[in-house]
Amino acid sequence: MKLLLVCGIGLLIFQISSCINPPQYDVVPHIELISVSPLLLHQQTDSLIIKFSFTDGDGDLGLQTSETGHDVCLYDTRLANNFCYEYRIPYIEPRGTVKAISGNVSIVVPSITCLPGRINDTLQYNIEITDRAGHVSNMITTPKIFLNCQ
Repeated sequence: MKLLLVCGIGLLIFQISSCINPPQYDVVPHIELISVSPLLLHQQTDSLIIKFSFTDGDGDLGLQTSETGHDVCLYDTRLANNFCYEYRIPYIEPRGTVKAISGNVSIVVPSITCLPGRINDTLQYNIEITDRAGHVSNMITTPKIFLNCQ
């Protein structure tokens, strides 16, 4: 009986101690590419799905629906002007005393157009996110995406 009680208390202490060590993320968001699919598209017909993970130490990602702006930028590497295709992460409210958050984001790019005069085209996207404090994440790059322009 005493052994069972000691084991039960030991297990409880282990569970509590695992809750005491929250994740330690930098206040600057960090992103990592999970997947891009499909890698072969027909222009203006197929949608592209890009998935990436994020971490943010102070939990200030996402915008309220009433806020203007964007927090995700997709840069088409074919374009020299660094044009940002803007996307939004829904507002994420950290719960409890730990503000650090992590998760996954999926972006659907509804249609992609080939550059003029091409039968086939290839592109990549550079992606970065910005939190509400203005911290800009690292930049990730998708693999090559092939477009059938016909």
